[in-house]
Amino acid sequence: MSVTQRLRGRALASRGAGAAPRVVWHREAATDAVLLELRAADAAGLLYRVACALDEAGALVRAARISTLGADVVDAFYLVGGWPDDATRARLEAAVLAAV
Repeated sequence: MSVTQRLRGRALASRGAGAAPRVVWHREAATDAVLLELRAADAAGLLYRVACALDEAGALVRAARISTLGADVVDAFYLVGGWPDDATRARLEAAVLAAV
């Protein structure tokens, strides 16, 4: 079993009854990037899984701001390029939420 699978199993086992994870898009946050914000319950290996999901989906991350607020995270990823089309945003969002 890979480390990623073990961490995901641990995260799923410890997941509480918190709010469902969600992705929020911010278009005007940067002039040369689009901001993908993830709000979710914190878990072991979460940042690693999300970063891998973004990489596998082909997103180019210029910068990230990672915040842990109690048992929750608000992680913002600055994605290089203009405002992606609806299909690309949906694909990236699905990849991130699957990684949570």
